[in-house]
Amino acid sequence: MDILSLFLVYSIVFILCIVLYLYSDAPFFNTGLLGKIKNGLCQIVQFIFPVFLVKFFKRIVNYIFYTRNHVLQLIFGTLVLAGHAVFVFDILPLLNIFEPNTNHILLPILFCFINLTFYHLSCTADAGRITPNNVEAFVSLYKADGMLYKSGALCRTCKLPKPARSKHCSLCNRCVHRFDHHCIWTNNCVGAGNLRYFLLFLITLIIMCVNGVLMTTHCLMLVVKNFRLMETSYVDTVTGRLHPVTLPILIQHLFMQQPRCVFLVGSLVLLVLMLLAFTGYHVYLVSINQTTNERYKLGNLYVDNNNAGDAGRLLQAWQEHSSFYNRGLLLNLFEVFFPQFPSKKGSSPVPAKEGSQSIQGGRMLNLKAEAVRQKNKRKDR
Repeated sequence: MDILSLFLVYSIVFILCIVLYLYSDAPFFNTGLLGKIKNGLCQIVQFIFPVFLVKFFKRIVNYIFYTRNHVLQLIFGTLVLAGHAVFVFDILPLLNIFEPNTNHILLPILFCFINLTFYHLSCTADAGRITPNNVEAFVSLYKADGMLYKSGALCRTCKLPKPARSKHCSLCNRCVHRFDHHCIWTNNCVGAGNLRYFLLFLITLIIMCVNGVLMTTHCLMLVVKNFRLMETSYVDTVTGRLHPVTLPILIQHLFMQQPRCVFLVGSLVLLVLMLLAFTGYHVYLVSINQTTNERYKLGNLYVDNNNAGDAGRLLQAWQEHSSFYNRGLLLNLFEVFFPQFPSKKGSSPVPAKEGSQSIQGGRMLNLKAEAVRQKNKRKDR
């Protein structure tokens, strides 16, 4: 099998694994033809492999994806380290030979440092944990939309008032303000407190991967140019004739000579495409002031009522909810990158006026709370 066919198979398998993970619980994967194929494959796997092995694999999958752990954080660090190891041992020596007067180290180190900084913040920053001390403050931040969020609702697990746009994360066992999703790669929820770090992590990761593709491709092109590989010929093993080098033959030759470099380019290209789609989706949600959790809940609501013949009303409700918290692009971005939180001492802000959806700066919030405390002290005296 040549390198292009191998990479094609690798890409298809990789994409299928991602799709199955993201949409394994979706209705279209569990009903109809796709549902029958999925059940058939599961039965084949259970028939081929011993029962204890299948159960052991399920326990591993459940531990990695459905509990809080550092496995995928270690895998991410290993992948970043492996990519830079290929750069240091395979790419950098060639670049120093062909372009000795150019600095090839600065950009990779800079992009890696910035990306890991935002990754660390995404992993460690408070996503917006709701506690008895700050729940009243969070309740006042958003008005309930009456469809996904009801006024006066209680969290069934925490038994605390449930602020609009919040959700109880079963993995972290806590309610999170403006909950978006739980990220297994950061081992943390993505909420109002760290959504900005998560977006910057994704963007800088794309930049780092694109830079890796460009530098590796440039290195391979220098190899082709300096060794004049496109001017050579190859012998057909079947006919014994000489043929000019074609692009597939050239890639095959480069893969035999520099396997890690070629594999790195292919993997990074595939990764960049998926990251662009994933990041673009989150940027779109930020632009309309919507969360992944809200999008998911609206989708389930639409599917459930669509089966009951009420699709038109739900479609209208979806459109209404999509604009309920939308305050315009600039204010939506400001809300994400400068989120409002109670003061660190747990004091509650002055509640927003009825029907108001505006989000003011956290500094003004703390000043108002401090003024209320000072006023109460003067009354006590």
